[in-house]
Amino acid sequence: MPTPTKSFVLYTNKISSGSELTASEEAVGYEDDNLYDNDQELTWRSEDDTGEKTILWNAGSEKKVTAIGIANHNYSSSGTFTLKCGSTSDVTDNTWNLTMTDKINPYKACFFSYLDGSEYTKQYWKFGATEDTSDDYHEAGVLYLGEYIELPRKPSAVGVRYSDDHKTEEIRHAGGQKTIYDLYSIRGYSMEWKALTLTEFNYFEAIWKANKKSVPFFFCLHPDKLEDSLYAITVEFVFEERDNNKFDLKWVIEEAL
Repeated sequence: MPTPTKSFVLYTNKISSGSELTASEEAVGYEDDNLYDNDQELTWRSEDDTGEKTILWNAGSEKKVTAIGIANHNYSSSGTFTLKCGSTSDVTDNTWNLTMTDKINPYKACFFSYLDGSEYTKQYWKFGATEDTSDDYHEAGVLYLGEYIELPRKPSAVGVRYSDDHKTEEIRHAGGQKTIYDLYSIRGYSMEWKALTLTEFNYFEAIWKANKKSVPFFFCLHPDKLEDSLYAITVEFVFEERDNNKFDLKWVIEEAL
């Protein structure tokens, strides 16, 4: 499997139902099928952080996977993480060691990575995590497994967006109690492409038609900077078709909240 050299996207989740997922354990009210619904706030959570915690995906039939995305998790670079696959639930055919990056935005963390090496098409896929977290449990809001799409061309212009400045809010309650909230800016990118061919433009249009402004997806601008990946939504998708059947495109995305 070639390593991506340009921006790449995972916008189709091959997990088609929460019932296909089986966690090694789950806390009451934080079931494993919460990982499927695209809602980061509705999370899976383990009972504790002792030993390895796993999420097994039974795809029902063989499915090709080249990328994994996890949104709103509480992991850090100090843990050990793997993705395994196999023809049976023992998942002994191959193992990828995943490098988790420390989250940039303390509000929600995003992990997105392609899988190095040979391609595998298997029925069973298992994510494993071993980490003593600061929360004393493992937690994640969204799990994507699927095939990444590499964009056909690097953007001619990229702007890094921050929708709001970082600030701290303090609320005082009756009786003298005080609650402090840290509010962080929403990260995003404003990207432009000039004179795309119809074939090139079709890549972008497929993402737009599949997700519009409501369905989040995983996006990595630079393959060598996976830590900057976003679980994002489209804010603006504007294109102009030229007379010579070429397209100018502006695509603005920001992390989903």
